[in-house]
Amino acid sequence: MEEVHPVRQEKLNPDFNAFKAAERTFLAWIRTGISLIGLGFVVSKFNLFVSKLNLFLQAARIPNAKSSIYQPGVSEWLGVSLVAVGILVLIFAGYFLNRDLQAIRDFSFKPRAPVFEYFLVAGLGLIGIILLIYLFISGHALAK
Repeated sequence: MEEVHPVRQEKLNPDFNAFKAAERTFLAWIRTGISLIGLGFVVSKFNLFVSKLNLFLQAARIPNAKSSIYQPGVSEWLGVSLVAVGILVLIFAGYFLNRDLQAIRDFSFKPRAPVFEYFLVAGLGLIGIILLIYLFISGHALAK
């Protein structure tokens, strides 16, 4: 039996535009998650570049270059944390899409508080600050 609007007595159909908007939001979250995973991979591999640069500086015996700018583990952990955040974004994107589509079908959609988004921004900001400090320290060590 089809649902009928309680006052106007007309057939209810979920709005097509609401479904498409939910799908567009889902795809935006998917792009964000994939980007975070890719960025995490690049950050993790940045340590390999720094270690090769350190070997080059030691082999070339460049004056005024610190003997070791290589700090093992920092960029690997930051890269892995970015990949983990990207995976969490993908998981939550699927959860939010499923929840929103069900709410649209049931005509019970209510806006939610953007708690996940706040935590995501705070976490990425923290990772960015740690990366900035790491790059400053490694660049400062190279200049000495």
